[in-house]
Amino acid sequence: MTRRQRTAEQVAIAKRNGICSATYYSRINRGWSVERAISEPPAKSHRPVRNNRECAIYKGEELLADGTVDEVADQLGISRETVIFYGTNTYKNRIAKRGSEKSRELIWLDDDED
Repeated sequence: MTRRQRTAEQVAIAKRNGICSATYYSRINRGWSVERAISEPPAKSHRPVRNNRECAIYKGEELLADGTVDEVADQLGISRETVIFYGTNTYKNRIAKRGSEKSRELIWLDDDED
């Protein structure tokens, strides 16, 4: 069996275990064993967000939208996931590097889950 065939078989096993191919290759490149890379469940990137959680999106001082996550997504014509992404540390770090005056900022209006 060639290396390519072995890799394809390993990726197929990973996918059956709920691990996408990009995650599999990333794990291998970071030095994980094949067994661990194809079997360890992926980490959750964020906690689930309640459908009724209230938030607001600002661009500088301007309020762009407010309401539940789904309402804000509808108002702005973006996906629910994008609204949630605006509240992640990854996004906050990204906008900190390039300046936040033109970036959108998510504010949770009910601070009980932060």
